Amino acid sequence: MVVALRYVWPLLLCSPCLLIQIPEELMEPPVITEQSPRRLVVFPTDDISLKCEASGKPEVQFRWTRDGVHFKPKEELGVTVYQSPHSGSF
Repeated sequence: MVVALRYVWPLLLCSPCLLIQIPEELMEPPVITEQSPRRLVVFPTDDISLKCEASGKPEVQFRWTRDGVHFKPKEELGVTVYQSPHSGSF
């Protein structure tokens, strides 16, 4: 039995989300190549770094969340975890 798969990748342009079709020969499914441990236990004064790298075509994009809410890491750099508004599940 032969199964043909066709992928549809979302392309985000500003606010609306458009769906485009990319020829299969140009696609490479996303693969996580490096990531931080799923669970970290840190002391209140410890610095931590969360990392995620992936390869794929089209280029892989990430969306970071804290307690289920989207945030932009560049805006959150230098946050101290011991302050209650910045603690939670990342």
